[in-house]
Amino acid sequence: DSLVTVPCDIPMEYAAVLGVSPCAALRMLEDFASLKEGDVIVLNGANGLVGQTLVQLAAARGVRTVAVMRGRQGYEELCPHLVTRGATVVISENWSKDAHMKSLMAELPPPSLGLDACGGSSGAAVANLLPKGATLVKYGSASGKPFRVAAERDLKVQTFFLSEWEAAHSKDDKQIMISTLAHMVRDKSLQLLLERAFFDKYKTALKLGAEMMRDRQLVMCMAEPQLEVFPEDLWEMAADKARLGLASAEQ
Repeated sequence: DSLVTVPCDIPMEYAAVLGVSPCAALRMLEDFASLKEGDVIVLNGANGLVGQTLVQLAAARGVRTVAVMRGRQGYEELCPHLVTRGATVVISENWSKDAHMKSLMAELPPPSLGLDACGGSSGAAVANLLPKGATLVKYGSASGKPFRVAAERDLKVQTFFLSEWEAAHSKDDKQIMISTLAHMVRDKSLQLLLERAFFDKYKTALKLGAEMMRDRQLVMCMAEPQLEVFPEDLWEMAADKARLGLASAEQ
């Protein structure tokens, strides 16, 4: 009774992940603030599937995004991708503390919502970019470290777990989410950094999946299909950037 259907006309990579990270992104964007066109949100973990989806869902609604990333390997390559997909500003965690950041934020409306996937110094960077009284949603702790928020900031700190949302909502509610996201995949307004690998090359795939600083999500498939459907621009990205491309899993 809890099963929902995924359209068969989207790539299998998307069918595999659509019910988790993209659903979490959709819920957080819709459930914690009444966002309207022109509003601003701040998020970290923009290299992950939730972060990538948040940027694109926000862009589709005319909501501007300030994406905070750790200054890490691949940062220079990932920034243009996020901007192309709709991010307003992409900054490193360290630069978010720079004095120039204050002047940059002054050019934007005060953020209505902050979304923290990392905790630690990255979570603190998101909190510091929010105005007094804004909402900060914690949905992960990739760093494994806490951070403090001064009481006088009066931030409304909340947590989100997709499993709790699913337990409190019906199968039909989730089906609507899946259908909404699948439509965006179909019309290419939602494009995620995904990589397909096959079980006959599982050793290579597991080695790649365990790499640090890796931004492309691996999806394991039982067997290679006769026909592969994948957004053309991601094929081109794979060809240009071997480490982010399908070619790396086929070696």
